Amino acid sequence: MPTLSFPRASIARLAKLAAQLNAQHLALVGDDGIYFMLPEQPAPYTIVHARECNPADCFDWYDIKRETFGGDDGVEHIPLAEINNWLNQTPKRVPLEMELTPQTYHLLNCDTTDPT
Repeated sequence: MPTLSFPRASIARLAKLAAQLNAQHLALVGDDGIYFMLPEQPAPYTIVHARECNPADCFDWYDIKRETFGGDDGVEHIPLAEINNWLNQTPKRVPLEMELTPQTYHLLNCDTTDPT
């Protein structure tokens, strides 16, 4: 399964902003690259691209987007609780990584089971 990585500090800032706005999830978007953003956010948008799928930095971003997210543009809603578990459970020196296919995602180094 293909793996994408995201900058920890940027995801932490986005999760904090989401909590302040009482958002229940972050949007994982596949269109011009793959990135996280706040759902229903007014412009200007705050987005955090996957390092491997950022059109500004990666010449092969489109192929990676098709392989991992699929050919169509779309949005997956990732619960904020899972994002916070991902941040808290991934060792600080380890990048935030996710395995992604058009059918499923898996946040690496993260137990997403709800303890309640």
